[in-house]
Amino acid sequence: MRWKTGLIGVIAGLLVFGTSWGLLQAGKPYSWLAWIPEAAGGAAAALGLVRLYRQSMIDECTGLFNRRFLFRKLDSVFRRHRAIGRPLAVAVIDIDDFRSFNSRYGHIAGDEVLREVGSRLCRHVGSRAYAARWGGEEFALVFPGADKKEALETAEAIRRSIQQIRLPFGGAEEVSVTISMGIVVDHGGYASAEELVNHADQVMYAAKQKKDAIEVGWKARSVG
Repeated sequence: MRWKTGLIGVIAGLLVFGTSWGLLQAGKPYSWLAWIPEAAGGAAAALGLVRLYRQSMIDECTGLFNRRFLFRKLDSVFRRHRAIGRPLAVAVIDIDDFRSFNSRYGHIAGDEVLREVGSRLCRHVGSRAYAARWGGEEFALVFPGADKKEALETAEAIRRSIQQIRLPFGGAEEVSVTISMGIVVDHGGYASAEELVNHADQVMYAAKQKKDAIEVGWKARSVG
């Protein structure tokens, strides 16, 4: 019983941010009961901070990073890779005909499509890239250290995976999903992270003219 009492005391101490006072109570049977309200208050405050932090960086619908967080991360990665001379690839993705889909099936169905696309992005990029919902039906990927070949291989795997989505909306009807994607790779030709992602967005719109397509753009390194 004594080890159980000690364990409870340690846990309670950790709940109030791991204070030494909480840990010192571990050897006193049941003394922790007197400060459960304080521990609960500390835990509630900690959970509140976690929620606020999550809201500042995570898109609620898809669980991916949001635009604000990804742009901060992209700026940091851009500067670091520029300093060490490594390539950096960025992709912007748009779900084809998404507005028409929303008009026909409703926003709840649209959210389900967004979640499914987000899930497949995570599955394919893993820890090799950052995935975010860029806004509306657009997503973005940042591939630190990736060259054109690596980024294109991953993009093609994502495109094929999303082609396989079948969602039962409108009764027995199964709805398929396709995407258009623009990829740009920086080898030193872009002046800023903003220019890089803006070019990826432009390349995506070129791909969108074809639908279910991937286009790749680049900018030559400036001389002098």
